[in-house]
Amino acid sequence: MWCRTSSSVWAGLRGLAPLGRETADGAVVQGCVAAVISAPDRVPVMPAHELRARPVKAKRVLILGGPGSGKTTLARTLATLLSAPCRELDRLAYDSPDGRNEAPFWQWTRTSDGVRRERAAELATTETWVAEGLYAGWTSALRDAADVVVWLDLPTRMTTWRVVRRAIEHRLRGGSDWDVRSAVRVARGSRSYRSRPLATAEQLHERDGANGTRTLEQFVSLVADKTIRCRTAADVRRTTDWLSSA
Repeated sequence: MWCRTSSSVWAGLRGLAPLGRETADGAVVQGCVAAVISAPDRVPVMPAHELRARPVKAKRVLILGGPGSGKTTLARTLATLLSAPCRELDRLAYDSPDGRNEAPFWQWTRTSDGVRRERAAELATTETWVAEGLYAGWTSALRDAADVVVWLDLPTRMTTWRVVRRAIEHRLRGGSDWDVRSAVRVARGSRSYRSRPLATAEQLHERDGANGTRTLEQFVSLVADKTIRCRTAADVRRTTDWLSSA
């Protein structure tokens, strides 16, 4: 089945060399990525529309993607279908003020890379979870422990519209997380996500805005044998059905 195919085999099938290695602290060694960066449609991961093998009985699923890609919605759906707890990686990456989890997210404080790695490693050792976020780098323990990684790589026009719609609906319901400034900032982030340059480990340590498609592309290529790439809403539905039917 495809989930047992090595990344080097997938790379060979698609005419690419293996994409590098990772150091002990989770930093990706640069080099060996030019083929992926110059040909983003040829990443050696499993496209969702090619899922044909017997479904994997997944107990730990990591969902990655940019703003507006549908990470939270998919994570909650899979968590229900798989009877697993749903974990938002934002809650590992930021601390709420005075322990008030109901506080607007813009009031939360960014934690250090070391704290994030500790929290990710602790979650990775638990028996079952569905985790979602946009973060590369410090989430390497979750990436490596996951039975399946789902990469949501949807078109910019779709993700940007989702961000705007979510902000409007949130405000209409009386929520306080999204003000006009927050909505504009996240919408701009969604538009720029695909064009951001490949980030270094230091840049990922310093700011979350360094995350982008190129960086995530390299991050998931290290576990290409268990990564599913979804590029359309139909891909997401197909992947959901595939995982839930195991």
